[in-house]
Amino acid sequence: MWRRLFSRHRDGHRPLAAQADATAARGDRLGREGRWQAASAVTAEAVDMYRRLAATDDEARGKLAGTLVSLGEWLARESRFPEAADADAEAVAILRELAPRSAQARRGLAAAVNNAGVHLGQANRWPAAVELGRETVTLMRGLDEEQPGAFTAEVALAYLNLGTRLDALGLDQESLEAKREAVARLTRLVQDDPALLPELARACTTLGPTAARLHLLDEAVAAAREAIRHYRALAAEEPRAHADGLAGNLANLAMFLRDAGRRAEAYAAVDESITVYRSHPGMTSSDAARLQHLLRLRAELADF
Repeated sequence: MWRRLFSRHRDGHRPLAAQADATAARGDRLGREGRWQAASAVTAEAVDMYRRLAATDDEARGKLAGTLVSLGEWLARESRFPEAADADAEAVAILRELAPRSAQARRGLAAAVNNAGVHLGQANRWPAAVELGRETVTLMRGLDEEQPGAFTAEVALAYLNLGTRLDALGLDQESLEAKREAVARLTRLVQDDPALLPELARACTTLGPTAARLHLLDEAVAAAREAIRHYRALAAEEPRAHADGLAGNLANLAMFLRDAGRRAEAYAAVDESITVYRSHPGMTSSDAARLQHLLRLRAELADF
């Protein structure tokens, strides 16, 4: 999409422009095939070509930004997170210049800022990731005001992502507020768009522990129960994809109830969580470790 921001080049640039477009398209194709290392190398070649064009042709700058976004994605897939963040930062700088005169560049800027925040978080550069998370919320809200209804889901997800990043800095109160906003928005949206139910379930899942850390146990219990309700519906359709979410939220509920002194309810929740984990096919070593923790928790709660 980003490379379609500008489609014309001066006559003297046509051969290089065509070569850059073809190289970028090949990089995208390799990325879609899961060949991340090759995709990164080829896309980096396209970036170099677009840089040469952009030095004397402003119309190439949009394509350069888009190719840098793609490069960041492929580098992140290789776990080269600092390099991905650098590519994102260059794309963001270009799109900031283009945004005042292009609605498409404003959309690209919001997406690029979000990507940059994700990759900075993966590189454990959390303060910068949080700042970009806050900016993503602002940019997405601005887009939603420009086109009412077109970016409502993106706004909700921006709040959710911001809350998750705030957790990494221990900013629980601000995280709680962001996650509450995400849950409220997604709850409204899912009525008309059931495809957002997994995101709502995820938002409820993350809200519970944050509320618990702030000693808001009633809210933590309510969030876990909502997440369980959503994951039951999802697991009924796709058990393999959502059994972990169901079991994990049952475990969270058990711990919140235990901390609230409601041991009988906690026992029932942890018992069901154990049942779900045991019935899950292809249990991993991390699943087995969680199961052992739950068995100890059940033993602790047995005498109520």
